[in-house]
Amino acid sequence: MIFPGARRFPFAPCQGLALVLIAGASVQGHSSEPLYVKNLSPVSGLFGLPSQRSAFTTGSGSFAAAVHSSVANHYVEDSNDVESLNIDGETLRFALEARLGIAENWDIQVEIPWLDHSGGNLDSIIDSWHDLWGMSDGGRPDVDQDLLDYRYQAPGASFAFEDDASGLGDITVSLNHEFFRTPTSAAGLALGYKFASA
Repeated sequence: MIFPGARRFPFAPCQGLALVLIAGASVQGHSSEPLYVKNLSPVSGLFGLPSQRSAFTTGSGSFAAAVHSSVANHYVEDSNDVESLNIDGETLRFALEARLGIAENWDIQVEIPWLDHSGGNLDSIIDSWHDLWGMSDGGRPDVDQDLLDYRYQAPGASFAFEDDASGLGDITVSLNHEFFRTPTSAAGLALGYKFASA
């Protein structure tokens, strides 16, 4: 995760190991991938939550690759008597995903992300959308638009991140095993490791 210049950041970017049970289904006998979804919250990115993927593994000796992109606009402002949180900014993420089938029902997956944290450009579009439909905006109009301001304050822990930053994110490697398959469905296990980039 990219947070250069963050002061007293209590959630240090970390390496992590995860074991995940995955299940999938095919359409008319053809393997299909679930919708690629990644939580781009600047804090949750530190914990290495895995991306969704199909339980079907890449065939032995086969190679597959994909490029994913996501953008998220964040605004959260909350506080109580002992702590306060402000998350205002935008995250753009590109990821190269590669899979190699190493044996029958086994593959290795590598995901290499590039991240950009900035004030972004979507605040006015989101405000206009909320206004059009009369939706609650959570206090967005009360702050400057397209501003990067990530702050947390509590006794013994705080961080502040206000400068745009971009670069290589945390690389993940996972070993995937498809242990059950029918013509229309599959189930598998994935064991993954996240390498901290900072």
